Amino acid sequence: MPLYKLLKEMPYDELLGWQDYFNRRPYGWREDLRTSYLLRAAGEDVKPSDKFPSLKAIFEPKDIGEALQRSSLGGFLRGATGGDKLEFL
Repeated sequence: MPLYKLLKEMPYDELLGWQDYFNRRPYGWREDLRTSYLLRAAGEDVKPSDKFPSLKAIFEPKDIGEALQRSSLGGFLRGATGGDKLEFL
């Protein structure tokens, strides 16, 4: 889609949604993750999120609700009867 059409047709809420998506999944994070695997295989013993800031958004949750969502307990709670209606998930 050309930029001029995008600027005229995209609602503000959708723009904010894309902004949030790219904050959680920064551009190039996959390449950084692959590079961190290669560095680890070469013997570098550093946390990937310390070396690559883009991975910090992927692996370190911003709040406790997000941490709970990613945990196995969060998956269990979502799968329970009525779990999709829990506010903290």
